[in-house]
Amino acid sequence: TAFEEGRANSFSQDKEGKVVKDGEVLVYKDVYAGACRHCIHAYKTGDIDSEPVIFRLSDLEANGTNIGKKVVDWKPTLAGMHPWCRCTLNYVPEGYVE
Repeated sequence: TAFEEGRANSFSQDKEGKVVKDGEVLVYKDVYAGACRHCIHAYKTGDIDSEPVIFRLSDLEANGTNIGKKVVDWKPTLAGMHPWCRCTLNYVPEGYVE
């Protein structure tokens, strides 16, 4: 969680450390081969080889964590989807998607 929060913080600041367009930072999660079905469902548009889902960083933060929730209630989160999650948060460069 700390690793992903650090990455998110770096995506939310310009080179001078000022917060940029709060809530409008676009991100995706890198889902690796061998990922569980929950991560594939939450972070990919289809199967493991499909495009990633693009999120607003503020939406992932608003989802909180999945700690203490039943699997059917899990949501895409800034932190790992589950305790052994290796999906990594990545920044979508401005102008990369519409």
